[in-house]
Amino acid sequence: MNRKSQEGAKVVKLRVTTRTLRPRVREAAQDSSNVTFIPDIGKDSLGGRLTFMQALSCLREGEIVGKPTLDAYGNWVFRMERFSANAFVTLKVVAKCNGARVERLFVLRDEE
Repeated sequence: MNRKSQEGAKVVKLRVTTRTLRPRVREAAQDSSNVTFIPDIGKDSLGGRLTFMQALSCLREGEIVGKPTLDAYGNWVFRMERFSANAFVTLKVVAKCNGARVERLFVLRDEE
């Protein structure tokens, strides 16, 4: 590649699919120290609706709903869902990746 064509080249992030991201999220969620809740919660409830263990169970055993999208910081944003305690548990999740590995999961409070 010559110098002129290098100047116009753009680096693009590879697209991930739910099928490739799901096992990586589950692996990262096996260690609860990789999971951060924003805003911070106690181990008892997430907004009074969801227990800490239900949230971890959703990350470890749930399914990704819809397509993951890339945010301005290069992290993948998506929703995970799992049927638990006779109701669907849905989480908004941000995955911070390093290469192909999910390093950290951020569970955001859903304001809907």
